[in-house]
Amino acid sequence: MLTFGKKKSGYDLKKAIAASTANFWSESYGNIYPTLKKLLEEGSIQEENDKAAATKRPKQLYSITEKGRESLKQWFRRPVAERSEDNELLLKLFFGAMMSPGESLALVRAHRDHHVALLERLKAIERRIMTGPSTDKRRVYLWATLSYGQAVSQALIQWSDATEKALQTLG
Repeated sequence: MLTFGKKKSGYDLKKAIAASTANFWSESYGNIYPTLKKLLEEGSIQEENDKAAATKRPKQLYSITEKGRESLKQWFRRPVAERSEDNELLLKLFFGAMMSPGESLALVRAHRDHHVALLERLKAIERRIMTGPSTDKRRVYLWATLSYGQAVSQALIQWSDATEKALQTLG
């Protein structure tokens, strides 16, 4: 987030993440501040006090250094680390024999509804990307991450429909 030019506080970083990558990658303040400290120690970012109005407490603002840009480029070149996803819905369905089929159906339907709503939000984001001020190069990258989310939501809607049919056979 610091590569986008403007200096940011930890709070600003959290807001930027919430407005951009939160559909596929989010961070808590509990991760952001220790990471900022680590990046400062290794020289990948620099810190300065925001000398705002005298009535406000000064904010610590961070910006990326050349060393940080080089580290980021090295990170881009490394293979993606696959991580297993904690999925509470799947955990509940795994133990689904302990609840009624109706309770399981309710969980699956809520999951489906969530992804239908998410798909609508992603379509709105897509319209903004395609008509917004981004460069063609930036637009391609934004679209790539967005279309991934759309494909995942579409697949999970299909999975929910098939799972609902299977659960209905249980009575």
